[in-house]
Amino acid sequence: MTILIIFGCTTTKRTNDLHDSTEQRKEGFSEKDLLKERNSVIAHNPMSNLKLGSGIAPVSDLLERDINVTVGTDGAISGNDLDMWLSMRLAATLPKGALMKPDILSASPR
Repeated sequence: MTILIIFGCTTTKRTNDLHDSTEQRKEGFSEKDLLKERNSVIAHNPMSNLKLGSGIAPVSDLLERDINVTVGTDGAISGNDLDMWLSMRLAATLPKGALMKPDILSASPR
C-alpha cells in the first residue's frame, strides 16, 4: 500500500504533518511550498519513474522555486542499469517532450 492510500495525502504532506504535530498546521500550502520551506533536496530517478509508471517529475517547477534537484539511478533492480549518462539525458529531455517546450530546462547553472 502507498502513503496516498493509507493516509489520503502525499509523502511530503504526511511528513510535514508529523513534523508540525506540535505546531499550527500549514493549511493551503502546496507540496512544492512545503518542499521549499523545509529546504528539501529531490532525488530524481527518471528511468526508475518510467519503469514503475510513476510519471515525470516536475523538475522545471521545482527549479523555478529554488528547490534543489539531484539526478540519480535507483540501481539495477528498478532501472535495469546504473547509467548516469542516460539518467541525465532523460532528466533533461523528458520535460521538453512532456510539456512540448524545447527550452524548458537549460544546461547552464542557475
